[in-house]
Amino acid sequence: MALDSASTELSATAILATRLRSLHRAARITYRQMSEVVSYSHTTLSRAASSTSSPPSWDVCEAFVKACQGDIGEFRRLWEAARSELEASRRAHLQSAAGVRTELGPNDVTNVADFIMALTLARLRKGKPSFRRIARDAGASTSTVAAAFDVRRHQPPSLSLVERIVRALGASESDMDSWCQAWTRVAAASPVLYRQASSDFEALRRQAGPLGLAGIYPNRDEALDAFAGAIEAEVRKGASGRIWLIGSSMKGLLQTNGRFRAVHLLRGAIERGCDIRFLVTDPTLVDARAAQEERPPAAIFYEMCQNIVEFEQVRLRRENVRYCTGAPTVFGVCTSDRLLLNPYPFGCEAFKHFSLIFRKTSDADTVFDRYLADHFEKAWEASDEITPRQWADILSRKKPRSRR
Repeated sequence: MALDSASTELSATAILATRLRSLHRAARITYRQMSEVVSYSHTTLSRAASSTSSPPSWDVCEAFVKACQGDIGEFRRLWEAARSELEASRRAHLQSAAGVRTELGPNDVTNVADFIMALTLARLRKGKPSFRRIARDAGASTSTVAAAFDVRRHQPPSLSLVERIVRALGASESDMDSWCQAWTRVAAASPVLYRQASSDFEALRRQAGPLGLAGIYPNRDEALDAFAGAIEAEVRKGASGRIWLIGSSMKGLLQTNGRFRAVHLLRGAIERGCDIRFLVTDPTLVDARAAQEERPPAAIFYEMCQNIVEFEQVRLRRENVRYCTGAPTVFGVCTSDRLLLNPYPFGCEAFKHFSLIFRKTSDADTVFDRYLADHFEKAWEASDEITPRQWADILSRKKPRSRR
């Protein structure tokens, strides 16, 4: 539908709102009736057609148009124009108000204002996801995330919240390090934060540095999300890349609630010829672990079979998997220079509990070196190769007999 000359002088957001109101009138339907056919309240739909300062989310706009049986394609173009106009306006405002380059990043941060600006620009570069979406991915409340971006702040958000936010915005492992360093610089310059945390933080940093500690996470999902970059780096190395795993089964890689996608990463690793080793508990012994975790007999074995079948679809070979004659005490993933460790609490599944990531350092006899030698290399050499018949049993989910 053509727009008249008067409407062309309106902002793109105002044009969108005007067209939504016109569509609503033409549909001869109330907002309450609309809310009965879409998953939004009548007040949300009403606001969508009245806002001239910023467009509604596309989900709301699309629901509005569907309820009125409008042209989705036409309104998608109007909405994208409004969003682009708003983003351009906000970038210009941010640049003018703060006097900084739009490419400001964590390495450029020296004070709280810079920090909030860098955080805001990181969100803009990601397409400005809603605070609700960031909160969902970061495991925080929407109000907490929104407050983290408030330019009126006199001190930065907590370090743990910053890490979760920038990880939700797709930060790489090196980006995470830069954000942690930026937060530390700002905290050191903030009297309040400095008094509260400087002594403990400095003590922790002095201890963590020589050990190569790169991150502490409340559960395995968050640790794997942070570790994905390390695995991607190994995949790019091809034949010189290394991806080694130790666990009761392979559930720790496949059944995650975060963004980590093991099958996709493993497919690339196999295609490029990476050194892949999966060490899992011998199925004739694994029921002891199942009993500890109050799971039925054979539960872990069938879980392992299911996981191997899924991995076998991306050409995981029998030679890539071995049986360990004991139950591991720590779930672990090791690359050339990164190490993820997730200990098993007694009688519990490990993935629900904290995890650590270590980096390889130049110092000898660090956590990385010790676990690489004792937990991965020696354990692999002492383990049993899987026979063709055992591999066939796995693929057919046939439980092996106990060896006596």
